[in-house]
Amino acid sequence: MRSACVPQPVPDPRLAAVSCDAFALIGVVDATLDDEALRDVTAGAVLPVGSSPCALGYAGHQFGSYVAQLGDGRACLLGDVGAEADQSDGLRWEIQLKGSGPTAYSRGFDGRAVLRSSVREYLASEAMAGLGIATTRALSLVVSPLNVYREDVEPAAVLMRMARSHIRFGSFQYLAQFGGAGARADLECLAESVIERSMDHLDSGDYGGLLACCVERTAALLAAWQCEGFAHGVMNTDNMSIDGDTIDYGPYAFIDTFDPTFTPNTTDVGGRYAFGRQPSVALWNLGRLAEALVPILDREQAQAAVDRYAEQFNDAFSARMRRKLGLDDAEPSDEELITDLLATLASGRGDYAAFFRRLCDYDPSDASSRTTLCATLADPRLLDSWLARYDDRLTREGARERSARMRRANPLYVLKNWVAQYAIERVEAGDDAELERLRVAFSDPYCAYDGLERFSVLADRPHSDTKLGCSS
Repeated sequence: MRSACVPQPVPDPRLAAVSCDAFALIGVVDATLDDEALRDVTAGAVLPVGSSPCALGYAGHQFGSYVAQLGDGRACLLGDVGAEADQSDGLRWEIQLKGSGPTAYSRGFDGRAVLRSSVREYLASEAMAGLGIATTRALSLVVSPLNVYREDVEPAAVLMRMARSHIRFGSFQYLAQFGGAGARADLECLAESVIERSMDHLDSGDYGGLLACCVERTAALLAAWQCEGFAHGVMNTDNMSIDGDTIDYGPYAFIDTFDPTFTPNTTDVGGRYAFGRQPSVALWNLGRLAEALVPILDREQAQAAVDRYAEQFNDAFSARMRRKLGLDDAEPSDEELITDLLATLASGRGDYAAFFRRLCDYDPSDASSRTTLCATLADPRLLDSWLARYDDRLTREGARERSARMRRANPLYVLKNWVAQYAIERVEAGDDAELERLRVAFSDPYCAYDGLERFSVLADRPHSDTKLGCSS
């Protein structure tokens, strides 16, 4: 399950990006682009003191089909930091290099990452954190003129990222497949490690609590994805974190037009991981995790934990959507109000992010604000019925500085694929400053930044709904 590996540095590395916010989480407050020592570590040329680099093996269901042997084919785990009392958040973080060369699980491939996918992951992980969505974090991005061969010849990059842990549903599946007493002992060992590392509110041996915690965190994660219009694209069980974090950013997308059938992945021809199917896919994946835990967990207890997912998802989804709608109090009719809004946005091909940001300034007594809001749909008349009910709901809610609160729940900047592509092109041209400007904006996407108006969700841009391949 764990194999030693040695990072292979890229030639002529350039430290193109450093996330000060992420570095602060591990107590580093002086990370800069001109730090040669930092460049060497983040490029894989120098190992941090105490590092014992390794790659992790795991299994997983990929598009529904079980694959018994997978693993970190282009990622090298360096170790963990942040356990000391003087660290800023008190958590332990695992540090990993992605794109640092082949490992025991590379299956004959080069173990490299391309600049394109690395910029996308760098921005996405920091943007998700800015939205308050559980995620791995990006520490740095190193780029190199080294040629990497994918669909085209592309420059290489190395991403340094961190997570509470890199244990996946597929990590437990890998151990469970061997059966017998040995598998049970290994599963217990891995479960104890997870409890100690990121579920320390549980007692040792509480494997039912581990699964229940994973179910709850996954439900909260999926609710956040759906509320913020995030489509992961490759929800295989080996891409699902046991900690309930978003992990493995590939052909993801934040949706433009609200379309539950949209999938950002060109290889997902059947739409298994379409945006609207993500909550049910997560439930299916949790079922596979529960099956893997059966050797160390009573089957009925496992099923009971998984059965709570739907309620937990609905509660988390409703609470977040009420915040987006500016509603403090919960009413029985809210579920129907939310459901009908999403159906209206889908039928009217509404711009999801722009609609909610414009809703922040909606005033039932102001005809112009109503016109502006309705213009986000192809047929503005579709909103008439829903707005009448929303107006009544706002009247019952009362005036509570709704607009200001809603602006902290509905982002002004969203990492659409065209924005990511712009950042990629700027880094390719050697302009790393634009990448940092975008990262800062996405780290707090709710307020306006000078000079970034064209990246606002309110900017007049055509929808693209771009799809990408897994190498992205």
